[in-house]
Amino acid sequence: MITEETRYLIRHYLHFLSFDERSKIKYPYLNEFERDEEKTRLADIIKKKFKDQIFWNYCPKCKKLARTPKAKQCRYCQYDWHYHLDMNYSMNVIPINKDKVKATKEYMMEISNHFKDAGINERKYIEFHKFRYVYLIHTIGNLVEEFNGTDDLKILDVGPAYQTSLIREYFPGAKVDTLGFSNHRNNLRKGEIHYQQDLNEINKHWEIENKRYHIIVFCEIIEHLYTKPELCLEKLTKSLLRNGRIIIQTPNAVALHKRAQLLFGSNPFSLLEESRTGHFREYTSKELKKILDNVGLKTELLEMKNYFNSNTSILNKLYVKLERIVPMQLRDGITIVGIK
Repeated sequence: MITEETRYLIRHYLHFLSFDERSKIKYPYLNEFERDEEKTRLADIIKKKFKDQIFWNYCPKCKKLARTPKAKQCRYCQYDWHYHLDMNYSMNVIPINKDKVKATKEYMMEISNHFKDAGINERKYIEFHKFRYVYLIHTIGNLVEEFNGTDDLKILDVGPAYQTSLIREYFPGAKVDTLGFSNHRNNLRKGEIHYQQDLNEINKHWEIENKRYHIIVFCEIIEHLYTKPELCLEKLTKSLLRNGRIIIQTPNAVALHKRAQLLFGSNPFSLLEESRTGHFREYTSKELKKILDNVGLKTELLEMKNYFNSNTSILNKLYVKLERIVPMQLRDGITIVGIK
């Protein structure tokens, strides 16, 4: 009988070998024992020749091998790490705080403590968004791992706010520039720059014409634009390096609770504010994919999660718990990643 490791390698990494190398395991004249022997032989070749390209997806709790490289729930102990923040990457150049490996509840508590000096209104915002922050840091972490070996990782955070501080804490080796309006929590480190920019007036003034970044964070911004979002994203796309990513997070315009409000005759969208701080236009996942396509970006990742206001009431906690049975298009938050 073949081992779990062999089965994992054959199932997910057999394509690394040439057709001639891998074709023998399908020969009809092999019996089951001979076929298992051949699979074991090929798995050993894959392990030796492609060890740097293999991702061993072990459960963070019981340490057993998951069924697939992208699995987020253990088939043995049933542990779920969809929101588990795993920063334990083998990063030589971009240092990451490797002690920050926490389950979601612990990490959300840490976010609250990180902003313990915040005022009442600020804390309400942080509590509303902190589950989203966990998912954002996890998403950035996956991209940072891919850029391993880059001696000067550059991140641009559009609309600096609370997430800016978290990005700098968890990715201290990256240079994090910011773009948008000033924010008192945007504490620039040595060599970092803030570009003052009204994103609704980019045709009049654009600060970062000749800058290039590996990752651009564009979270909770697009819904605040009253101009066509492509105008802003076209400019940002030009500021991406080849294979660079833009991470967009925004509310889902057609989430379940908004549909329910409409059903009962209530408008789920707030009135426009004189201060221009409210939402002008929310989007669906299909619209966001179309926008990325319009500016020459390919959609690499599209996730929809119930990560807003997730820890405040019994109803909201239940909404998060039942996420898996809620159709993706009805969840309240969208995270989409575009690649250049």
